[in-house]
Amino acid sequence: FMLSSSVKLLLLMLRQGACSRADLAKTMHLSRPAVSALVDGLIRQRILRESGCGVSNGGKPPIILTLEPQRFSSIGIDIGHESLLRGTLCDAAGNLLVSREIPHDNSCDGILSRTAELAEELKKSANAPIAGIGVAIAGQVDHASNEVVYCANFPLTGRNFAQRLSLEVSMPVILDNRARTAAQWEYYFGAARKTEDFIFISAERGIGTAIYQNGKLLQGRSGTAGEIRTLCVPSPDRTSLLPIEQAMSEK
Repeated sequence: FMLSSSVKLLLLMLRQGACSRADLAKTMHLSRPAVSALVDGLIRQRILRESGCGVSNGGKPPIILTLEPQRFSSIGIDIGHESLLRGTLCDAAGNLLVSREIPHDNSCDGILSRTAELAEELKKSANAPIAGIGVAIAGQVDHASNEVVYCANFPLTGRNFAQRLSLEVSMPVILDNRARTAAQWEYYFGAARKTEDFIFISAERGIGTAIYQNGKLLQGRSGTAGEIRTLCVPSPDRTSLLPIEQAMSEK
């Protein structure tokens, strides 16, 4: 899906922090007037603010822009453990405010009700409006329909989980693959913040993979580019080929 220029600007600031209009124009390959129009709109919405002057390179000192962290909050839910749900509350700058864990019974209705309960608990700790909920699932997600299309360890395939959760909590819900979500965190806030090209691999109960190239998360036709879960490798006894997850479990 296509991101608006305003969203691209905000994502850029999440990664590189405070910057000037000139910095944004250079990085986004846009004209100064175009960037100024975007910035002015975000300032009017109180999502950005002018926080002072930077160092002059010979001319007028640049005005430094920063995100307004108290403008809104967001909730993140991790569905990756067969008996435990993890949730976080973050501010608009991506700072972690609260984290919680609750058990679940690994049934569709059980996960749904406990996720809604966890979201409501996190919502009570928010000091700003909640923009929405992002759910990271250990499974394949179709972004166009916002639906789980394959999930080996949780009974959520084709169950309209996002729509049902949204109705339960009265907030927008967006689903994504767990490994790809973790890779995005590393890109914006973690170990990959200084690079544009990397491969992320998670090895827990399942194998998850994501690839960043030239600063973009590769999606592929079905949104699963780089997925190695069903890649066949030699078995431990080297007499047959096994899916990589099964081969690892037998070591």
